[in-house]
Amino acid sequence: STQSVYVLLIYVSLTCTIAGVMFNQIEEHENFSTVPRAAWWVAARMVPGMHKGANWVTGKPTTYQGAALLTALFIWKGMLWILPYAQIGNTFKTTWKENEEA
Repeated sequence: STQSVYVLLIYVSLTCTIAGVMFNQIEEHENFSTVPRAAWWVAARMVPGMHKGANWVTGKPTTYQGAALLTALFIWKGMLWILPYAQIGNTFKTTWKENEEA
């Protein structure tokens, strides 16, 4: 449903903002020099396939705290993106079952 998509977008937006602030405080790299740049860097990693081959989101954390934050971010990303895939699969299964019965 569209409601779950909105909830996912809110979670991704909040995650990008909060992690962007944290990366801005932790890291010294130019990609983290401002909160919007850091949030955009995080957003590029939160959306599957967005950062592949894009030279405007280069860079990586150089501190242990940044690496730990990135690890937590990837775990959170996995948990967030499992939910819509599960819902799509459930909707497909329900629709398939309804079509078989008809």
